[in-house]
Amino acid sequence: MALLEVSNLHVGYGPVQVLHGIDLSIEHGARLALIGRNGVGKTTLLKALMGLADVSSGTVRFEGRTLTQADPGARALAGLGYVPQTRDIFASLTVEENLIAGLKGRPVKCINEAYDLFPRLAERRRNGGSQLSGGEQQMLTVARTLLGQPHLLLLDEPLEGLAPIICQELMSVFTRLAQNTGVAVVLVEQKVDAALRFAHQAIVLERGAIVHRGDCQSLISAPQLLEHYVGVSGTD
Repeated sequence: MALLEVSNLHVGYGPVQVLHGIDLSIEHGARLALIGRNGVGKTTLLKALMGLADVSSGTVRFEGRTLTQADPGARALAGLGYVPQTRDIFASLTVEENLIAGLKGRPVKCINEAYDLFPRLAERRRNGGSQLSGGEQQMLTVARTLLGQPHLLLLDEPLEGLAPIICQELMSVFTRLAQNTGVAVVLVEQKVDAALRFAHQAIVLERGAIVHRGDCQSLISAPQLLEHYVGVSGTD
């Protein structure tokens, strides 16, 4: 049984339809890159999986359970973890308080898992969220989500606006997590080279529909496809 199964999904905002007939299957431990130009529906798809966008038809099944009408809280409890573009930390709380909010009833000592992943957060544990750099806020968002022990991690542009050294640190964490814990990851990322090197499979969206799916190496080896669908000529 697949971890996630999406069938004929149509999604929009009010009368505006953004996604059209999405079919998608993700296995346990999979790493999937979701790429495409801006505005093609990548973020909307992640939001639909998390219950944050209006599904007009189709189904979402997670570990055999239908979640199409479930709210975001129920999906989080079921094992979906979502890291949005907006880095939704609690700015008025400390780093440690933010992490405690992500425990979902687990013992407080479990926040050490976050500090092991991101030692920088341990150094900032008493700092308020508003005192952190953009990279540190992203680390906090990721760490808080992971403390909920998701089976599927949805990452929406986690590298956006970050310094190269922070991007490398985050991608290293994602790789270790996937290798060591078996968590499945769906990565939406405009840094196509990083996304394709991390993932095993890739899906390309265009105008709200899937126009290409396959292994990442085949895309890396086909710069003409990347140029056509994504607007980049290849990876470095």
